[in-house]
Formats: sequence, C-alpha cells, structure tokens
Amino acid sequence: MPLMCCLALGAAPRLGAKPAEVSYNPGQQQLSVEATGQPLLEVLGQLAARTGWHIFVEPDSNPEIRTSFSALGVGRAIELLVGNMNYALVPQRDGPTKLYVFRTSRDRATLEVRATAPDSPPTALIRRVGHELVVTVEPGTDIEALARSLGAKVTGQLPGTHTYRLTFEDDTAAESARTQLTGKPGVKGVEYNFVVDRPNPGQSIAQGPLPPVKLALNPPTGKDGIVVGLVDTGVQKLGGDLDQFLLPSKSVAGEATLPTDQPTHGTSMAETILRSIAACSGGSTSIQILPVDIYGANASSTSFDVAMGIVTAVNSGADVINLSVGSYGTAPYLQQVIHEASQKGIVMIAAAGNEPVTNPVYPAAYSDVIAVTATQGTQLAPYANRGTFVDMAAPGSSVIYFGGQPYQIQGTSPAAAYTSGLVACVAQRQQISLSEAAAMISQQYAVRWGGNP
Repeated sequence: MPLMCCLALGAAPRLGAKPAEVSYNPGQQQLSVEATGQPLLEVLGQLAARTGWHIFVEPDSNPEIRTSFSALGVGRAIELLVGNMNYALVPQRDGPTKLYVFRTSRDRATLEVRATAPDSPPTALIRRVGHELVVTVEPGTDIEALARSLGAKVTGQLPGTHTYRLTFEDDTAAESARTQLTGKPGVKGVEYNFVVDRPNPGQSIAQGPLPPVKLALNPPTGKDGIVVGLVDTGVQKLGGDLDQFLLPSKSVAGEATLPTDQPTHGTSMAETILRSIAACSGGSTSIQILPVDIYGANASSTSFDVAMGIVTAVNSGADVINLSVGSYGTAPYLQQVIHEASQKGIVMIAAAGNEPVTNPVYPAAYSDVIAVTATQGTQLAPYANRGTFVDMAAPGSSVIYFGGQPYQIQGTSPAAAYTSGLVACVAQRQQISLSEAAAMISQQYAVRWGGNP
C-alpha cells in the first residue's frame, strides 16, 4: 500500500531557522540583538543568560520578534524588544536585576524565563508543581515513614515501581525535603513534578470541509487487534458506529463530568485517529482506541500523571500510545516509564508543541518517542515547534463532528493523533510489526533540517 494515499504531504518540510543573537556589554550597559522571527521568550532566555537578570513575563505573552540593533542603551534596547508591551527593569541591592515584561500590570508578570546557556539551544518556561516531589526509593524502604518524617503525604505511586508522589504543605517545605533527601541512603532519585496544561478543544465551524468519519469495525480473527492507547483528557461518546471503536475508558486523575456542548481534546484526538485509519484502511478495521484520562476534573495534569497514564495504557493492552500532551519539564521517572514501554515493542507517538521555537517538549523529546510536528499544506505550520528532537511532520488540522456539529482542531496534537492511526493501520494492512510501520512512516515524512535529510 503506498503511504502517500494516507498522508499526502509532498516534499518534507525544511526547518532550521537561524536563532536569535544577543550580546551584552555590562561596562557600557549596552545591548545588541538580532532576531529574525523568533518568539519573545526565546530571545529573553538568551538575554537572561547574558545579563544574569531574572526575567518574568505575563502568561500567554510570546509575540514574534523581528528587530536588529547594535550597542544600544539598555532602556532603548528593551523598548525595541518588547514592542507594544510594557516593561519594568528593577535593580536589586542584594541580588540580580529583575526584568518584568507585561501587557497589563507588573503584578501579572509571574512566569519566569529560564536562562539559555550561550552554547545551548533556547529553553522556555518550565512550570512545576511547587508543593510536590517525585521520589524513587530502594525496595523495602518504608515510604510512609519517610514521608511522615518530612511532613509530607504519599499521594501516588507508579504501578510496579518504587516511585512515589509526595505532597507537602507548600513549596518551601518541598524544597527543604529535596535538600534532605538528596544523597540520603535508600533514596535513588528526587525529582520535580511538572505542570502539563490542559490542551484546547476544537473550534466549531459553520461547515465541515470533510464529511463525518465512516468506518466499520471488522472484528479480528485469530488474535487480538491493535489497540491505540489515547493518554489525554476524557473522551465522550463519538456517536453512531464510531462508539464501538472505543474500549472502556480508564482514569488516573479521578472522574470528570464531560461537557455536552463541545468536544473535549481527547474526543477530538480519538476521532482524528479514526479518520486517519479510515483514510488508510479502505473503510474497515479491527483497530480500537483505549482512552486514558490524565486530567479528570482538574485544570491541568502533571508529568507524574502522564507517566501513570502510560503505565495504565500498557497494562491495559495498548500497542501504540498517543501523547498529544506535553510540557517543557523533563522528568527521569517519565522517561524511564517510556523506555520500559518501548522495550516491550510499544510505539510511543507525541506532539512536539505549538510554539514556533526549538525548545524540547516532553515526552516528545525523549529518544524512545516519535516526535511529530505539524504541517500546513506542504510547509511547516507557523505555530509548530521546529526543534532538532522532531522526527517527522504530519497534517496539523483535523475536522471532527460532535453532536452533528463540525469542529476543526489545529496543532501538533492532531498531527500526532493522525500519525498514531496511520502507524496502526499500516502495520495491520501490510502485516508488519508496529515498529516497522513506525520506522517506515517516520522515514518517509521526516523533516529536513536546513535542507538536509
């Protein structure tokens, strides 16, 4: 089966935009910047590294910067950088200068920009759960007693491991415990738990450019069919014949009351997977989807819950796992869970992120994961991550139907979901392993860095 019928992208997109250049002369208090289309956060990350300033921005403020200047005074330079935004540069008597960048008021500049080392790619904001730690201990360790000694509660355990989530009264108590636990006998690791934002659902549109998905369930014969684990928000009923493709849902974050007036992100991803399978399969398949909710009723999830979701999907029989979620925080316990799943032959596919930066997004950036960015037509989508960790590109737009109403969802999330469905379908149709199908698709639709394969 030619793959082009399933994923018509044409030539692989070219990546490799020139990074911003920032230099600082502390003696003259002058800045030089060359930025040709980089996001503000990327430029500020380099500024923080070169000046030593602590820089804070108002959330959701990341415009594209196009400016170049040389040896300008700090005040004028920052004005040019932030454009129509406001700033406050506040020297500190006993610490580094603080720079606040905001649209409304300085008090809203609460997200800290992490400094970028001069010889490393840009990094972005990393948000952690301030009052939690994830602790891995040696077998036989009394984790409850250890938690009590630190004034914490054990609020989670990765199944089959000695990795636990500990919740503290506040961030100060957690940091104190982190210091106490580092190097303590019996403690193998002390890590942060990172925030994973709830992804946006699709937007309703007046008329769908594609009809609803048509797909018939063809029960497997001789052996179980392929199962795609969907680690995401809760999944609603899809309606009609599509509901039979959904296996009973799992949740690692408690029960949630799902909305009735619009699709969840998980629902959009489930239908995107089925649309991909329908296009590839000819209209019938035995592939089914296992929804695993990592959000519940919460406003956000965490890297620990992502790991829990993956373990749950693996233990429930998933063969492919779709991760249209992510954050900038890297967590060794999550990486280990993914590695162990990969060693079992389970294919992991994740969204690369919806900011036009090169920052690694996790879990997509782990080596055992296929990182998928998004295309718009035959080009890289303007919002899509173009980091060197990206493996391939897929269509960044999907049309789904909910309650008879068409919705469109854009981003690297549907690109990953489309790829997950395609990998499962190609493996089934060509009677090859999932790993072989994933390698074939990744190679055919690999991105090209600066024009090179």
